Amino acid sequence: EKYKQASRQAQAIINQDWYNADAWNLMGFSQRKMGNYKKSGKAYARALKFDPEHKGALEYQGELFIKLGELDKAFANQRKLAELCPNGCEQLDDLNAALAGMEN
Repeated sequence: EKYKQASRQAQAIINQDWYNADAWNLMGFSQRKMGNYKKSGKAYARALKFDPEHKGALEYQGELFIKLGELDKAFANQRKLAELCPNGCEQLDDLNAALAGMEN
């Protein structure tokens, strides 16, 4: 749970490789966990711009959408992950669980 440190590490990678989708995903994750939802959303969008099939970014962006009450967008990410993972994957399972948890 060292989100500030993770954010700094992601920024260092981004400074060297602007197009690194993994670094942008890490930035989005760490910013989301610190409650910086606007920065998080921008980082996930950038990760997906550079890699539209980035499963981690799709999962985490979907979780951000749930937090923001943008459920139509969360379900869109779920559908995209289902297409990318026809036999299932951890990211789809995790987003499914997050969506199921919001119903409780």
